Amino acid sequence: MSDTALQCLRLHCLRPKKAVTLFKASVMPAVKNLCYYVNGMLSMPGGIDGMFNIFEVDGQAMKYDEALMQADIEEYGLFTYEEFAEYVELPEEVFEAFNGQYLKVAIGKGLITIDKISSLYERYSELLTN
Repeated sequence: MSDTALQCLRLHCLRPKKAVTLFKASVMPAVKNLCYYVNGMLSMPGGIDGMFNIFEVDGQAMKYDEALMQADIEEYGLFTYEEFAEYVELPEEVFEAFNGQYLKVAIGKGLITIDKISSLYERYSELLTN
């Protein structure tokens, strides 16, 4: 695997009537970047609904709509590590890596629950803490 975030894989058909080369572009999600774009489309990994796409996106600018993001933060608030750790015990580095402060907005909007977050952490804790 290359060090770049974008990998292109060439696929060739066997015995084609017409020579065609297809490209599949993929972007690896990075820490603090669970909302990402692939070929101009908003994409997401599976199984972690509610951990990403918390805020409305400006499709033209391909970034969060800053005014709506601020309105959501004002309405629901942000978690501090100490407050979040009362519900889910995890290292502060993991909280920071996954933008844990914004999960309060996700919970407020009904995108995810504390139980689901706890379950995800239990499932992936070995990967996240080693």
